[in-house]
Amino acid sequence: MINCPRCGTDLVSGELLGQPTSTCPRCGGMRLTGESLGSIVADWQAPDTPEGNPVPEAGVQISLDEVREHLHCPACQQVMETFNYGGDSGIILSRCAPCGALWLDRGEFTLVARWAAASRQGIDWDRKRFSGELHREEVRQDALEQQDIRTSPYPPGTAAASPLVGGTDQ
Repeated sequence: MINCPRCGTDLVSGELLGQPTSTCPRCGGMRLTGESLGSIVADWQAPDTPEGNPVPEAGVQISLDEVREHLHCPACQQVMETFNYGGDSGIILSRCAPCGALWLDRGEFTLVARWAAASRQGIDWDRKRFSGELHREEVRQDALEQQDIRTSPYPPGTAAASPLVGGTDQ
């Protein structure tokens, strides 16, 4: 049996949105792989939507007294490293480099899912906002390339190859 790195309680194997997880019934922590987390977050929808999926509630996270930097991986017992999920989310998770397991304390899954959903929404918003400008810039760049071809001293297609083909006479 695998034990919780926070409280030592036996983890309970289960599934979240089709991905394997192990959760702690006492403190609410969760062990899963990075691939599983990515898949779950990609499929996750806010629970308040009609087709919403059940996810662990944010609830109260662990107290500052319980925070330990160097948790041991529940699977292989190696020291896990902490990292900022997404690089700049401010959500600090623990990862085991040797086996790839992740440890999320109570509430961190919901934070990760919300952060990912907000990121996707921001990307969609940016895509809509900038698509017209992007198209205009692509057209402008194409026109500049065509102008460069017309003003080149070499026939089309030979400008880049001419030093290689002609060589120098000595």
